[in-house]
Amino acid sequence: MAILQSWQVASARVVLHRAERGEESIRETCPSTQIWLLLSGEWQEAGDGNRGRVQRYEARRYAPRQPNRRVVDAASTAIGIELFKIDGDPVLSPSQLRTSWQIAHLALNNRLDSLYLEEQVGSFAGQPRPAERSADWLKHAFEIVQTEYRDPLTLDGIASRVGISPNHLSASFHAAHGLPISKLIRRLRLEDSLRRLDSTPDAWLEAGFYDVSHFWRACKTDLGLTPSQIRRLSS
Repeated sequence: MAILQSWQVASARVVLHRAERGEESIRETCPSTQIWLLLSGEWQEAGDGNRGRVQRYEARRYAPRQPNRRVVDAASTAIGIELFKIDGDPVLSPSQLRTSWQIAHLALNNRLDSLYLEEQVGSFAGQPRPAERSADWLKHAFEIVQTEYRDPLTLDGIASRVGISPNHLSASFHAAHGLPISKLIRRLRLEDSLRRLDSTPDAWLEAGFYDVSHFWRACKTDLGLTPSQIRRLSS
């Protein structure tokens, strides 16, 4: 991947990358936590414990020393944030996701400065993973959310399907993944909507938002940007 521009402080580095279709990268090991925000294009990944396909407007966090193989399926632009001294859970919390988008917005508009970056690095500190994260019912709940987020899911309905009380599911899911089930559902709907906004005028409705104002509020609350600002980042 070609480096178009980079910014670095003592505790972190931000890099704007460009990759062409067919490029491949392999990370055997890395001492640092990394966050990648894909602004355009598409990747296929293997060996990182995440979903195999990374699509436009998707953000991922990678733990240190986690091997990864990436193949670029479509010409891509991405922002990479490398955190030199921070470990933690690979799922971004709502505030961490918003910070990632704001860093990308400032970087692409040539307004990212070292003071702001230093101030924001601490917000990426994660929480230790509890042992219960490996429980089969918790994995099943996560799979339900990932595959059915467009549907009108409820906490009670998911809890009933995995055989756990709603309160126990809510607390365990939040502890394991760093955010409530409702927040993850909204994030997936938001990524889905933004990805297809250029080609599908009512993408937000198909993704599960009940009206356009709900979609816009989610963009501002979760990402700190409006849909039009986000689309300009990858134009």
